[in-house]
Amino acid sequence: MAELLPTWNAVGAEPPAELKTTGWQPGMKPSAQHMNWLFNRIYKCLEEIQAGGGTEELERELAALQFSLTTHLADNEKHVTPQERIGWNAKEDKNNKNKPGGYVGLDANSKINPAQLPDATRLDLEYLKINYSNF
Repeated sequence: MAELLPTWNAVGAEPPAELKTTGWQPGMKPSAQHMNWLFNRIYKCLEEIQAGGGTEELERELAALQFSLTTHLADNEKHVTPQERIGWNAKEDKNNKNKPGGYVGLDANSKINPAQLPDATRLDLEYLKINYSNF
């Protein structure tokens, strides 16, 4: 940080728990010792933050996240490698598209032609089209 830290070395005296709970009330004048304690605590906290203290937990969490990300990206069981993708794509026999024992292709609208589905499935689609066309 470029900002100069407002140094406050007077330690003061910690206020009693009751005063810290209720706070100063209208008309009360805080004692110099209590104000010195407050300003010294503020100074010490800011000094710790400015020195980079208090970041250890964040640094540990960041390191753990970086390790998890690296491990995840290197996991070839979850991710397909380029070589695996090429191999799988090469296995697709385009001659079996829309053929018996092959696979169903999509029409120009990226839909499956109902004529390519088994009879029971076509009946179900017709039933859905007739009975649920208003939805």
